[in-house]
Amino acid sequence: LRASLRPLVRRLPRDRRLIAFGTGSNHFTDNAAYLYLHMSRDTDVRCVWISGSRRIAARLEGLGLDAAYRWSVDGVITSLRASWYVFSGYRSDINVWLSHGATAFTLWHGVGIKRLRADAGVPSAAMYSAPAGSWTARLFADERLPPDWVLSSSSLMSSKFAVDFGVTEARCLEFGYPRNDHLVAGGKPPEQLVDPDVYRTLEQKRPVVGYFPTFRDNMVSLPVDDTDLSEMGKIIGEQGGVLLFKPHRYSTIPATSRGSLVVLPSSVDLNAHLDLCDVLITDYSSVAFDFLLLGRPVILFRPDFEHFRSGRGFFLDPTEMMPGILSCSKSNLFDILRDVDAIPVPENLESLRDLFWGASAQPGASQRVADFILDSLQRS
Repeated sequence: LRASLRPLVRRLPRDRRLIAFGTGSNHFTDNAAYLYLHMSRDTDVRCVWISGSRRIAARLEGLGLDAAYRWSVDGVITSLRASWYVFSGYRSDINVWLSHGATAFTLWHGVGIKRLRADAGVPSAAMYSAPAGSWTARLFADERLPPDWVLSSSSLMSSKFAVDFGVTEARCLEFGYPRNDHLVAGGKPPEQLVDPDVYRTLEQKRPVVGYFPTFRDNMVSLPVDDTDLSEMGKIIGEQGGVLLFKPHRYSTIPATSRGSLVVLPSSVDLNAHLDLCDVLITDYSSVAFDFLLLGRPVILFRPDFEHFRSGRGFFLDPTEMMPGILSCSKSNLFDILRDVDAIPVPENLESLRDLFWGASAQPGASQRVADFILDSLQRS
């Protein structure tokens, strides 16, 4: 059915003043959300957030923003008519069925060292690595289609993204990430991306230790459970602070906020809360590289390192190319947390920040991306 739709959709005229935005799992998060909020101020173009969640679309409309449910009349018309698809991961963040003919711009949702797409050592990589003409390649033809443009952060990431997405390095734009604009500028995140009561509560606590682990490809669980989170919160609470925990959207852990443990829903934007954190705990996540921009301490908690390396794996050596002190056991992690103020800033912070962010580690990423899109529209 998709194959029969492609030539029909491709022939439809596109409105060069209409831009569709979206992100994965029907959330309102990440680079696409930040750029959408920034560009929605521009009266020369119409920016519409497309979501598979009626609740998200309604919430944004209630905030005075332009949004539509994916399969509503407005959502379908917007998806068919938009000249640009701007998304955090894939065309399906908006509407893969109706995407052909629109310029596709992926604001990829993370820099870092994990292997991606065809390079990843996981079963889902087969959709990208299958030989052209095979049944797998034909079935996932839309998913395999390269974007027109890829947002990047440095020459290192451009060389990686070019291979992963099947584009030239010239198609990788080193503008930096809109989701980090407030971090490098020292300001607050867009108010539409936070719960004001939770944000104010966290502002009044010190220290705030954020624990944000990445997902595991072959399981929905994490290396910690609710009891471990409670213990971590207790240790930090004894120092007057809180543990801020947010699971990845592909992970599940039955944890709720209580005492000195604050649990954020997996659907909220992580970077909107990063500046609240005095210390970061993560593992292999790209959040470690965003946190570099704040110049603060990092703990890399990796009790399952060998398992992760034998699965998805890394394209760079994680023992050298990630910031922070290493912890491989819960008991060691708890010991480190007993004196939060003594946790050091990574020694390789400056070198890694230059390598992964380069000249893009400055405010204005949203404006740089917006200028590129608007200039492209004027030339079209």
